[in-house]
Amino acid sequence: HHCLVCTGISPIQRWAGKYETDFADLVGADGYHHTDSGITKHYALQVGAFYNRPILVSPKEADANGNLIDNNQRLRWPMAGKLETWTGTGSGHRDLLDTGGFNIWGALLGTQWIQYQNNSIWSLTHVGGTSVFEPDIEMPDLGLLSAHLLYSKNNVHYFVGNDYNIYAYYGGSNIQKIGGKIHRFLQRDLDPIYKDQSWLCMGAENSRLWLFIVPNGETYITEAYGIDISTGSWMKRDFKHKWPSGGITSVSLVGASSYTEGQTY
Repeated sequence: HHCLVCTGISPIQRWAGKYETDFADLVGADGYHHTDSGITKHYALQVGAFYNRPILVSPKEADANGNLIDNNQRLRWPMAGKLETWTGTGSGHRDLLDTGGFNIWGALLGTQWIQYQNNSIWSLTHVGGTSVFEPDIEMPDLGLLSAHLLYSKNNVHYFVGNDYNIYAYYGGSNIQKIGGKIHRFLQRDLDPIYKDQSWLCMGAENSRLWLFIVPNGETYITEAYGIDISTGSWMKRDFKHKWPSGGITSVSLVGASSYTEGQTY
């Protein structure tokens, strides 16, 4: 087992925990870079894990001069169980071209990898054989607004669409609008210039989904909308009084727990 770290800018790093003393560059990318480039490291927007393989979302691929070329519609993977073998049967890539969009972010949903583009939603299904994975268009006219505006919980994807509405997605064509009551406010207030600084996050005990936004006229997050998952009712929080000249830059739920060690009966 390895931990893979992808910043979207630096080379992807790997770490095998107690079996290695430090992180190291994941290599093997010479399997798909141009042979004259001399580059062995991997660069991508995102890395995920799917059917015993890492999935590179929008991998950069080097030309003969060593220039890294963007592939913002591509998904790439190595051979199963072989982290640094990116050629041969079982490795490959797919280009998600048909909707004309580009990759924003992806996440597992059930037995599929769901790839969100700016204008569409795709699924990647394991089929085995030489094809390994097959893509399908699930939503041809609805995409993801920004990478931080996707949150996966209890086999449901919550996300803000490119239409500024909020959705609960269950896979296939099974989707539910949950942001109808605040849709017009998001269209009015969520500054598209700072959409990449907005965040979607689940609150304590999975009871409330929170959307933190940078409103028009601000440069930091100073407002949040929360929906009660059980009732569907919305509430709003304003943080301008807390940070008159700043605001929130990132959001995450930090868990807390306690336990007792003792004899088992």
